[in-house]
Amino acid sequence: MGSMTRWLDVEVGNDDIDLNTLPQNLALLDLQNDNEFKLLVGDFGRGEDGPKLKIFKGAMQIFDMVLPDLPLGVVGFYISETVPRSVPIVAVAYSSCIFMYRNLKLFYKYYLPSTELSMCEMEVWKQLNQNLLAFNTEQQLEYLENNTELPSKKNAEIVCVSTLKMHSIDKWSVSCLVVATEDGDVMFLDPQTFSQLSQAKLCGVKKTPFQMVTSGLYTVDYRVTIATREKTVCVLKRDWAEGRILFNTDDHIIAIEVVTADSSVMVICADHTMACYNKKGKKQWCLTLEHRPVAMTLVPVLHLGVTLTGVALASGHVHLYDGKSRRDTVFVRDVVSVMKFGQLGQEEHVLIIVTGGGNLMLKILKRTADFSAHAAGVEISPSGPTGQKPWLIPKKSKLFLEQSARERENAASNDARNVPTRAEQTAPAGRADVAGGARALRQLGRHRAHGGHAAYC
Repeated sequence: MGSMTRWLDVEVGNDDIDLNTLPQNLALLDLQNDNEFKLLVGDFGRGEDGPKLKIFKGAMQIFDMVLPDLPLGVVGFYISETVPRSVPIVAVAYSSCIFMYRNLKLFYKYYLPSTELSMCEMEVWKQLNQNLLAFNTEQQLEYLENNTELPSKKNAEIVCVSTLKMHSIDKWSVSCLVVATEDGDVMFLDPQTFSQLSQAKLCGVKKTPFQMVTSGLYTVDYRVTIATREKTVCVLKRDWAEGRILFNTDDHIIAIEVVTADSSVMVICADHTMACYNKKGKKQWCLTLEHRPVAMTLVPVLHLGVTLTGVALASGHVHLYDGKSRRDTVFVRDVVSVMKFGQLGQEEHVLIIVTGGGNLMLKILKRTADFSAHAAGVEISPSGPTGQKPWLIPKKSKLFLEQSARERENAASNDARNVPTRAEQTAPAGRADVAGGARALRQLGRHRAHGGHAAYC
């Protein structure tokens, strides 16, 4: 499909780049307010190398920082709109806390509030204490050293983190942090004080989130779409104390993306399918992919007015879809692990790929790239057998259906009334026309007497 004519490959020739990360640990951020976007990667490390925050300028790593724990999410956001513009905050989520960095220096630590244990868990701990006498001496001493008192609270575990614009969609506007926990709680944090603005449950049934996509404005109206490990996608809106299940899938969800234009949800699943659901949770279409999907990202090309969906397969191919029509294919010499599209450096359209082997690949979209059906080599088949577009026939209204039923019921009487009289049959041509007109007027009068008329919506 001519993918070589649309992308420029940037060689990353540094053998020291060995990335081991997840999709939520990638962020594109203008760290120094110079319109030079950097790539931030929360790296798990391999072997003896511990977790680090690595920063890339283009294809070159320029900085790394040791992290205290495995990163669970890396995001960047602004906490003020002062002029000159302040530098953004980098938030890195760990087990039950979030570290905020300003100018790559630790700025603030936020710890999630602990939650009360349920009555069932309390009973288990009580029974365990009662069975303490059944332990031998060494086991009793070890238990008493480790458990000086009955636990009554537990720490919340973070599973995903994102940001949400507060009151403006401007690129540099203030955003708040959105945190989802393993217990199904969704928290919104104030960008100024980092205190809790609000909190809601994911849904009425116990669900464990693993990916979260936010859209809208916190002070106006927002929508948080969350994929769970239980093959469901839930949605949470403003002023809701509890989210709702949007739809269920047949197999485990690998990744979701939300199209900004119409809030439709793109989903790839472990059963080799890619599906699209509208914002009310109704399935629009479903495609069976050639190989197992491993990653997905949105590819918005604003100057063309199109938002593509990039899907990476286990075969090394990356397919770009416009709806359910494939527009381009890019081949990668390794299995894609993480994929992200956005501005890097001063290039606005860069596809960033991290492979399973730890390699970093950059593909820059050419300014002359065209993703139309003709340019992609897609043959548009006619809609009907004659090649004509189908007619747009409106739906029948309730009033039309009632009138049709009345006409069917009175069909026999109407046929009898419409039989021409003997005078009309024997009348000359001119008089017959007059008589026919009179008969039509009589029929119209009876029609109005019944109160019937047809309408379409």
